[in-house]
Amino acid sequence: PMAPRTGATSAVGLLAALLAAGVEGSSLHLAKLCRNVACHQAERPMMDWDKDLNQCVCREHPCWNDNGQVHHCQDPKFPYLGFHYTHDRQLTCTC
Repeated sequence: PMAPRTGATSAVGLLAALLAAGVEGSSLHLAKLCRNVACHQAERPMMDWDKDLNQCVCREHPCWNDNGQVHHCQDPKFPYLGFHYTHDRQLTCTC
């Protein structure tokens, strides 16, 4: 398995993947909640809301540790790792 991408490339790819997955509505809500927060660590580029802590947190991409499996995209035509959860809360990783 290939190591996850780092830096700005990872963040840009992640944003593109999220937008392509159709999560614009939840992204806007999260942007309002986390207006003054940024995730600068390449290991945790994804912003999320932690209900227990009642604050924004930075998390790793869920496909970087899918029950011990690291997903990656090898096809240059589809270089960005995306994901979604099914109705029964199963993680699905895509390129």
